[in-house]
Amino acid sequence: TNDHSLIQINPETQKFDIIKPKELLNKKTSYLLTNRKITLKENSKKFSKEMYLFMGFLVGNGNLTKRNNKYRYICLSSNYRKEIINKIIKKICKEKKCSYYLSKNSFDLKIYSKILTEELYNLGFSGISSTKKIPQWLFKETEKNICYFIKGYMSADGTVSIRNKKPIIKCDSINRELLYGLRKLFHRVGISVSYFEERKKTAYKNVKSKYNMKRLNILDRKKYAQKIGFITSVNNKLKNISDKEVFFISEEGVFKTSNFIKKNK
Repeated sequence: TNDHSLIQINPETQKFDIIKPKELLNKKTSYLLTNRKITLKENSKKFSKEMYLFMGFLVGNGNLTKRNNKYRYICLSSNYRKEIINKIIKKICKEKKCSYYLSKNSFDLKIYSKILTEELYNLGFSGISSTKKIPQWLFKETEKNICYFIKGYMSADGTVSIRNKKPIIKCDSINRELLYGLRKLFHRVGISVSYFEERKKTAYKNVKSKYNMKRLNILDRKKYAQKIGFITSVNNKLKNISDKEVFFISEEGVFKTSNFIKKNK
């Protein structure tokens, strides 16, 4: 927890209790301290860096598309398609011997390959936004490869907003299970995140609806930028902030805003 409290199981109620650090002085008992980083036996599939980035981007904002009841091509959506093509897609198409196509009237990027599409399906990357999940094999990947996957996902579906002149890195989804899996991946690489749900009732023109938002907030943004970052160079809106203590987070690392502006003039 943020204030370094401990969590223990109450033997009587079998529920979790929060123990504040000061309370430990008056208790005669033993505690098991654990690191946030979850360690598992690694069993990597040894794909290329670009493949892990690509798979993360696919889960974040893409899907496998069927024709005649068979998966035929992959569709990704991004405002920065050309940058995604130069940094990922060209290498993937060279590896897998496939082609890509840019839609003229949308932000879609289509990759045509029956073999690659079926491979991704067999790896567990099917489903729509409400049914996608993190494949189990990914939790046993190396820390480096998990960081590549998260980087791809956050570049597709993550956002950076500003509150009190400081960046807030987050990702929203309607899919609770997907965010639970992503949270576990963050813990695997030692980055603290928090999970949040908000349920609201809204009304527009006398039409009532329910709003159910699920969110992961990155608590340690400096470590996130150092270990993960983003694929695209424009995933952040901090360049117009003059506060010297505000950090700019990009795929190159962490910069003070003033230094970042000087570097990019």
